Amino acid sequence: MKAVHILIEGLRDEYEAGLAEMLVRIMDGVKDVASIRSIHLVSVLYDESVASVTQILRTLRRAGFSVRTYTPPPQHALAGMA
Repeated sequence: MKAVHILIEGLRDEYEAGLAEMLVRIMDGVKDVASIRSIHLVSVLYDESVASVTQILRTLRRAGFSVRTYTPPPQHALAGMA
């Protein structure tokens, strides 16, 4: 299993967040999806032998979403901010 975090530009409401989540959730190989609309983020847990990041991004783009992958900063970088 792998995880990818995806930023979706301009999620305007719960409907769009739910739509983005549903589009990814029904893909073959996707095991779980969580969205946080307030920060425009969708996290996807997927089986890399069945699905790929490219396929996930393509699905969202075809639905009209502007998306890009997001890599969180390393934990040690966050510790220095406290």
